[in-house]
Amino acid sequence: MEKWEDNKKHHEGYWGKLYTYLIKNKLNHKDVSGEWKSLFKYELGNKNLFSYIVDSKVVTNDFNKYTSDKNLYLKKRLDKHITKDTDAVIDLGSGWGRHSIHIASSKPSYKIISGELSDSGRRVTEYFTNKYGLDIETFQFNWKDNKSFIKLLSTKKYKEIVIFTSNTIEQIDYIDVAFFQDLLDLPIEKIKVIHIEPVKFQYDGLPFPLSNHYNRNLKAVLDTLVSMDRIKIGDIIPQYWGHNNSLTSKNNILIEWEKL
Repeated sequence: MEKWEDNKKHHEGYWGKLYTYLIKNKLNHKDVSGEWKSLFKYELGNKNLFSYIVDSKVVTNDFNKYTSDKNLYLKKRLDKHITKDTDAVIDLGSGWGRHSIHIASSKPSYKIISGELSDSGRRVTEYFTNKYGLDIETFQFNWKDNKSFIKLLSTKKYKEIVIFTSNTIEQIDYIDVAFFQDLLDLPIEKIKVIHIEPVKFQYDGLPFPLSNHYNRNLKAVLDTLVSMDRIKIGDIIPQYWGHNNSLTSKNNILIEWEKL
């Protein structure tokens, strides 16, 4: 799915099925955690045993432990970067809002901005936001055209933001360095970014090992921004987290950077 239009069409159907399930079962749930888990388990095919990667180790656990680890791996990085002065936490490529909903419900003091290409994905996030009074603002987001994102941020008066991507840039074969340049040009004093993406092979200097739509140039783009003195790289941790034991997950790597 190298064309964003194909990506959008695919995810409209994929997240649309989750929204249909959500509406069908909405009367069965009255708390956000239970409904979030129900939808996530449905997305995963109601499985109860998972093999996945944590700190470079493959582990096998049940659904509850899997979701606990999945939430913890991101929480640890957010806790490192979010301060009392952080104006917003931004989830780029948020899907149905899996991370945004969990963060907003567990940390109600955070302002979450959730960017997703598909209408159906945003619809699921908005369902949870409205039903449980979560502090999440959704917007249509396109990695191939950042105008809506830059326009949104330019209307705010943010001084400090934290952005994260979790296996979303993976779907952008070549990301334009101008995407990040436009972000860095905004009058936001502190911008901190957390990536967890399957680009470990780029850091290992290995040939592209994945299927066609996966990213090929995130490292090169970040290296360019470093050479321009626009950003500073922080932690780089290979196989920090992988949602299963596939070749894609084995190539997951944590990359953190901030605006200079």
